[in-house]
Amino acid sequence: MLVLGAEYRFWFGRLVRQPVRVLLGPVEKLRIRRFVSGPLVLSPFLSLICLSSCVSRPPITDYTLARSAYEAAKESGAARLAPSVWYKADQAYRRGQKFFSEQSYGAARDAFEEARFLCEKAENTARLTSPDGGGLQ
Repeated sequence: MLVLGAEYRFWFGRLVRQPVRVLLGPVEKLRIRRFVSGPLVLSPFLSLICLSSCVSRPPITDYTLARSAYEAAKESGAARLAPSVWYKADQAYRRGQKFFSEQSYGAARDAFEEARFLCEKAENTARLTSPDGGGLQ
């Protein structure tokens, strides 16, 4: 039996809602059972796969390397001697920190790699263009 809707009837002077029942054959029951049970059985497995694929490990190494390159570039005076490269490096580092705090680890890894590269470039440019040679001989 399948309940398709409701029908209203008078019963002892009151209006009563009663379900309408329909008798189904074995073929219709099988079709309904396949339709209802198929997505319900697959949904836990699909959600498990989606959740496991979205979770990645935090890029601790990339964060550490980018931070050390950032500090080295700051100490070399890159903000004053190579401002355009320093600005790009600073923006990439801040973007990586933002992604890291939002737990978007793939984007954070990419931003930290870009920041490390740009910080190293800014540090080298600052050391080469400094009046005292940047301590290099």
